[in-house]
Amino acid sequence: MPESSYFFPISLIVPEFDRETVCVGRFVLAKRKWNTSIFDLATLATKHSLHLPYQLMDVLIGKCNCELQINKAETREAAQLYFQSLRIGLYVQQVSPFLCPYVTNISINDYSGVNERDTALNQGKEPEFATLFNSSNSKLEAWPVELSLHCVVIPKSLNLTERQFGEAARFAEKWFGLCEKYPAVLAISDAITTAGRLESYEQSILHMWTAMEALFPNVSSEVSFKIALYLAQLCAPPSQKKVFHTQVKKAYGVRSSIAHGSSKRVKHEDWLQSWQLIISCVSAIVERDGLPSEEDLLDELLCAGS
Repeated sequence: MPESSYFFPISLIVPEFDRETVCVGRFVLAKRKWNTSIFDLATLATKHSLHLPYQLMDVLIGKCNCELQINKAETREAAQLYFQSLRIGLYVQQVSPFLCPYVTNISINDYSGVNERDTALNQGKEPEFATLFNSSNSKLEAWPVELSLHCVVIPKSLNLTERQFGEAARFAEKWFGLCEKYPAVLAISDAITTAGRLESYEQSILHMWTAMEALFPNVSSEVSFKIALYLAQLCAPPSQKKVFHTQVKKAYGVRSSIAHGSSKRVKHEDWLQSWQLIISCVSAIVERDGLPSEEDLLDELLCAGS
């Protein structure tokens, strides 16, 4: 099957590097160069293949500052899995949650200005915004990814550096393989991807904890104690296990209060605590190159120091 490139515009994140593009393996991060007018998008709707309304595209890319290109993807579905892996790698690098409204087979830096370009070429003139893409030589296709304007963000973490992108790209290749191997890892991947888009902190926290609990499917009694114990053993270095265990129990207490309808107003800090825990799980799984079972973690704990 031939390999293709797919392009994911990223909203909310601000690139913080000098170069126009940064390339690491199959991943390329490009700064957005041009404004994309409503007339450009109307041209795409008329002459190309859009699987979402062009008016919605116009709204959703209002805060798009950069675009992720996935190369060497056999299918669009594979490209989206690579994108999801890279995104989680960025979260591990302490980048804020962000949105991706849609995916295309042509870069936003190429189809921006297409209305003026098509008009100029039809009149035999030189386009003002010259790129290789116009409606007579290429066909664009766009598919929806996240048709939402809501995202829980971490305001101090909206900038993205070249170093963070490089680390995330290397992480993504490992995470992609682990998702194929472990169903629970794929579940936690999906939970992280969607947690920031849920409308309430309460639902988002429950969503993340459902995925973390799925890492330990045999836990059916003394759940709070055992989950905290296993997560501390999975994620924390020896000197930090007690502190980590306490943090997990506190966060799990919030989760239980929400689930039983006894929680007071849940704040961003409560959400952030669960977010940091699930990201710690992801980091630990990659560092271990796999997902240990409950028995493996218990053996580690009992054999520690022996």
